[in-house]
Parts: sequence; structure tokens; C-alpha cells
Amino acid sequence: EFLNRLVEDHGSIDLEWLRDIPPDKA
Repeated sequence: EFLNRLVEDHGSIDLEWLRDIPPDKA
């Protein structure tokens, strides 16, 4: 549900910061 809110609030923007997160933080 949290991730769904991120998608609804930011759209594709969340993919940008997810890309910047190191694998160990994912």
C-alpha cells in the first residue's frame, strides 16, 4: 500500500529515486 501511494503521488518520479538507492537499501 505504501508503494502504491508513492506511485499515485509521484508517478514515474519514484523510479528515479529507487534507481539511486543502493541495492543494500532496496
